[in-house]
Amino acid sequence: MDSSSASRDRLNAESVDLQTRMAALESELQQCKLELQQEKAARQDSETRLNAILNRAIASITSFRMYADCHWEYDYYSAGCEAIFGYTAQELTTNQYLWWSRVLPQDQQSVIIPSWANIFAEKVSHREYRFFHKNGSLRWISSTVTSQRDEAEDCWRVTTVDMDISDRKQAEETLRRSEEKLSKIFHNSPAPIAVVTFSEGRFLEVNECFLELTGYSRQEVIGHTVFDLGLLVDVEQASQRIHQLQQRQPLQLQEIDYRTKAGEIRTALSSVDTIEIDGQLCALSISKDHYRSQTGRSRSA
Repeated sequence: MDSSSASRDRLNAESVDLQTRMAALESELQQCKLELQQEKAARQDSETRLNAILNRAIASITSFRMYADCHWEYDYYSAGCEAIFGYTAQELTTNQYLWWSRVLPQDQQSVIIPSWANIFAEKVSHREYRFFHKNGSLRWISSTVTSQRDEAEDCWRVTTVDMDISDRKQAEETLRRSEEKLSKIFHNSPAPIAVVTFSEGRFLEVNECFLELTGYSRQEVIGHTVFDLGLLVDVEQASQRIHQLQQRQPLQLQEIDYRTKAGEIRTALSSVDTIEIDGQLCALSISKDHYRSQTGRSRSA
């Protein structure tokens, strides 16, 4: 075989090898393209499902960039913002300061601005503020804020989750007013009222009338037991009353002798029932001072 034939054979062999390697590379390339397409489809599916979850949530989820000069630029508002704030995501992102303009000015200064320090410190924070809904109503909003520093963009990436807690706040206010009313009734009642723990007979609360009749000050009574003060004249009688209460049988206008701070023995008509306070069984006593035992003269207080 001459040299020219050997060269052709070598070239043919190299050509075949090159074609084989090219085919292998093309196959690998096709496989990479397929994997990328699958990954992209999976990512798109995940994003679709995530957006669906966010949009179904009864909350407004917001993503924005916060800069050192305290201005911000929105990247995202979930569809839930319309239920919480009354405005669509487009309205809130188009007008960068629409949300801010609807926050109660008092809460801008006392709640929102102080919370920016936590954003810059990358600390999770929780805040409650009032917001004028698009329909004009004033809503209470609970917000959880998280942040992360983005060095490349020279900003902080912030995410907030806002929920309407107006119903809870209304319930709390109703409860507060109810408790305030009950407190006034308790402390201004013309009848002596006391609350003691069932297990120890330790005073948790008494009203002014109770203090006036017994002669003790509030500091001398609260936190002490009926035994510490020596109020009970007939301990056996008291034990019988306690047994009755243990059977869930309230006392109705029972005569109970008690001793005042000055040592005077008096008799009261008392009605006692059990109540639970902070998980602790207690006795609520409402009395009517009846007469002075040592004189036997009947009287009403």
